[in-house]
Amino acid sequence: MTEAQEPRHITAGYIKNFFRLGASEQDAKVLALILKCLFRKVYPHNAVICRYGEDADRVYFIDSGTCSVLGADNDPVGEMEAGQYFGEYAVLSGEKRLATVVSRGEVTVYSLHKKYLLKLVSVFPRLYGIFLKRIYNQASEDYKKLTASLNSRRGLARRGRTRTSLPLLLLNYGLTALLFAAAFFVPPEWRAEPWVVSAPFVFLLLYIVVTGRILESLVLSTLLIHIILAGGGFVSAFYRGLAEAFDFQTVQTILLIAIMGALIRVLTASGSVNALRILVEKRVKTGPGVLLVSMLTMIVVFVDDLFSFLIAGACFRGPADSHRIPREKSAIIMGLFPAAACILNPFSIWGMYLLGLISPAAGGLEGGFSLFTASLPFNFTAILIVLFSFLLAVNKIPLWGSLKKAQQRVDAGGPLGPPNSSVYLDKTDQRGRLINLILPVLVLIFSSLGIETFTGGPVRINLNQGLLITLGFVFFLYCFQQYMTPEQFFNHLIYGIESMLVPMLLLIVITAFSRGMGGLGFYAWFGGMIRFLVGGQLWLVPCMLFILFTFMALFFGNAWAMYVIGIPMALQLASLLGGNPALYTGAVCAAGLAGGNLSMYVSDLFVIGSVIGIDPLAYYRAQFPYIAVIAVLSAAGYAAAGFFLGL
Repeated sequence: MTEAQEPRHITAGYIKNFFRLGASEQDAKVLALILKCLFRKVYPHNAVICRYGEDADRVYFIDSGTCSVLGADNDPVGEMEAGQYFGEYAVLSGEKRLATVVSRGEVTVYSLHKKYLLKLVSVFPRLYGIFLKRIYNQASEDYKKLTASLNSRRGLARRGRTRTSLPLLLLNYGLTALLFAAAFFVPPEWRAEPWVVSAPFVFLLLYIVVTGRILESLVLSTLLIHIILAGGGFVSAFYRGLAEAFDFQTVQTILLIAIMGALIRVLTASGSVNALRILVEKRVKTGPGVLLVSMLTMIVVFVDDLFSFLIAGACFRGPADSHRIPREKSAIIMGLFPAAACILNPFSIWGMYLLGLISPAAGGLEGGFSLFTASLPFNFTAILIVLFSFLLAVNKIPLWGSLKKAQQRVDAGGPLGPPNSSVYLDKTDQRGRLINLILPVLVLIFSSLGIETFTGGPVRINLNQGLLITLGFVFFLYCFQQYMTPEQFFNHLIYGIESMLVPMLLLIVITAFSRGMGGLGFYAWFGGMIRFLVGGQLWLVPCMLFILFTFMALFFGNAWAMYVIGIPMALQLASLLGGNPALYTGAVCAAGLAGGNLSMYVSDLFVIGSVIGIDPLAYYRAQFPYIAVIAVLSAAGYAAAGFFLGL
């Protein structure tokens, strides 16, 4: 360090930890050399520390102050504070600077020049491996944040308190223990009573609403079922129920979800969307054209709705802004359309997840796939959202409420976003080649088609085959282009499978729960109650299911948590009442989409806000009247379908 001033954050201890140095004599020499190579500099307010597109010649460590990070178009990407570092990737990769960094207030940094770094790693090769690992872990940290967002938005994990008070813990689990103790002493002759049969279901609903923890809620509810059924042998019965859930079709679906999660992770890591954004900026000349191309892109990259949205937001927010499209309008189209498109697509994560819930009642994976595809024409909410998004993009939908005010604000020369929206913007400039997104998607589609499809036989879908072939193709495509090393590729696979761990566990527990409820007699009782409520007018059942599960998804704050309850119940009802299972399944799938979008509690609102640059509540207010109308039209559609189809 070249100055005598006492460092604040970039101390010898910081550098020692950064390079993973130990207490040996050799590591002490390495640390001393690194400290000699560090150069201290103080930047005044609003000074450019490094600029986008410049040659990268040094790594920076922030000792004090705050820096703003700007993308290629000088839009704010984020902020960095004292103790953080930047520039390490470009230095070792030889790439140009990926962002502009500007001081906000007086900022002190220490920098390590590339020539010194390369000299150090040539003398001490171990440093190179440490440095590469740190770069790779930094990139992986972004993905871990995405994984947390995915699990939170699907209602499978809630990012909330870091500490729960002891009284709250005692209240929560004390009341649960009292309920379980009461169930333990239920006489056998009472087990057919409605209040006993429905107790696990009611407990499940209440526990989800109070805690938001769907997996824990299902485990406890399944345990309650076995306490009622087995009494003192409930532990063995519970274990046996979970073990029996590991049948072939469940394991097969789990593997599908795991492989799809791995594929999404690898595609995300490729960062191949910057080329698409540049192409759009050059070729698309109108506002409606930008929105339509964004929708087309989300259809092409259909593996997951959040993945599609992140790509659309990264590529098209800038072009949409340049055409003076209100942020509310961009957010509605890019926020509503991906989930609707994905739920209509059996190759997506939504499709895989629903397939796992449908398959047990449909006799296996092949039967589940057939039933799911048969239900797609009955997913009225998804179809209406797709149609609405298209009409809104081409200015054929009347503007109401907040969206109308937003258009008036922009037309009058005002800002593109509502007040306080800029603080939500968190845009990342991604790099890569467009072909690296399109080719894997095409390979997935064609490799999933069975050989019979190309030899004149019936069309058959083999998702296992398609996903494995696509992963192998992506491995050679990315590794031979040196987008990633084989080690990084397989680490991405592990991270991707990790992101799907909770949905995989969920399928096992929901299988055990569903079978336990059947053994308890719940579905027979519920079917009789529905028959009584409709008074023999069974054509009303699809509409009732849609309304019931829309409210359930709204209160849960997500669709995925509701599906674990709604799908098995709908299929059991279809069997008991002689209804059309495709229509019943479509009604529940649509309810999840409607209720999830009507809810203010979903984390999607904040994801959309961060990518588009809009206050999440402003986005919610703008899209709410349209989703409410779509939900009403969907309910009417299910009443009409039930009536005219005689179901």
